[in-house]
Parts: sequence; structure tokens; C-alpha cells
Amino acid sequence: ILMDVKMPVMGGVEAYKNIKQIHPAAVVIFMTAFSVEDLVKDAIRDGAYAVIQKPFDIDGVVNMIQKSKNGDLLTVVDDDPNICKTMKNVLERKGYSIATCPTGEEAITLARNRTRDVFFIDMKLPVLNGLETYLEIRKANPQAVVVMMTAYRQEMDELVRQAIEKGAYSCLYKPFDMDEAIKIIEEISKRKKGGSAG
Repeated sequence: ILMDVKMPVMGGVEAYKNIKQIHPAAVVIFMTAFSVEDLVKDAIRDGAYAVIQKPFDIDGVVNMIQKSKNGDLLTVVDDDPNICKTMKNVLERKGYSIATCPTGEEAITLARNRTRDVFFIDMKLPVLNGLETYLEIRKANPQAVVVMMTAYRQEMDELVRQAIEKGAYSCLYKPFDMDEAIKIIEEISKRKKGGSAG
């Protein structure tokens, strides 16, 4: 669904919340000629796919729609804002739609509201650790593909091993080259197109 933010009677964000109750798997892309308002940011956190600014490049919109069909909706879960910012900037330039979460709890909420996500989850998170977050995400969204991340190879070795055994796709060890992350995303996309993701 391509939906304007400012509309008469019922605004786009309110309409989005009603649509998600009726059809939770709907993919919604907001359009606006105005700066992104706080409530649009809230909608993105709740699972809206993206916000595009008017006037927009139609080829870019078509590309975004294609990616949404492929399930290339990425979520970075890390309490380090620099990691989130770096990954978001690089991956958005590659045409991916990115959400970031500082806690496992927020990531689990996102997983309940979206389908076919790819999650990058740090092993060291406040409250719930990466493994606990991953297991809850798989319960909420069995189609999610999860890549673990850690800077503590030895300390986190056992938790990483458990995550891989329980179906996590891979683990990236910090500091990693973003090309490595992009290669993993492309591999996951190919698997999804072949029907073997999960």
C-alpha cells in the first residue's frame, strides 16, 4: 500500500494502524511532501515499511516495492548507536529499508508486526541477551532470518553456538566489513527466492 501521510478525515498513520489490525501482513509505504513527523517514525517502529519524500523518483519506488515483495526488510538490534547508524547508512544506500532497535524487547515487538524480516542481533543487549531475543523473535515470526553479531568471540562462543544450532543463519564478528554483511543479505535473498529460507 502506497499511502499519503496527510489526508482528509483520517490521516495516513491512523489509517495504517487500522489496516494493520485487519491485514497484519500488509506492506505500507508512506508518501509525504513534509518532514517526517514523530508519528510517522512511530509507524515505522510499528512495522511500516518506509517513508518516501515527494516529489519522488518512480524507479526508486518500484525498486522499493520489489524489495518489499522479496522480504528484504532489515532490522539491526544493537544498543551501540554508532553500529546502528553505520549499518543503517550503508544499507539504505544499497536500497534496503532498515529499522534499528536498541533492545531485544523492541525487536520482538517489530517481529510480531512484520513478516519475512532479516534481523542482525548483537549478542550483548540490556535485559534480554542476543540468544534470548533470537528465540523470542522466532516464536513471534518463524520466517525471520537472523544473523548474530558480537565483538566478544570467546565470551559469547557458547551462546553463538546455541543460536546457530537453533537455526540462526550466521554470526558476524565485530569489527566486520559491511561488504560481509551485504554478502550475507544477498545470500538470504537468493535463498528466499528459491523458497528455502526460514
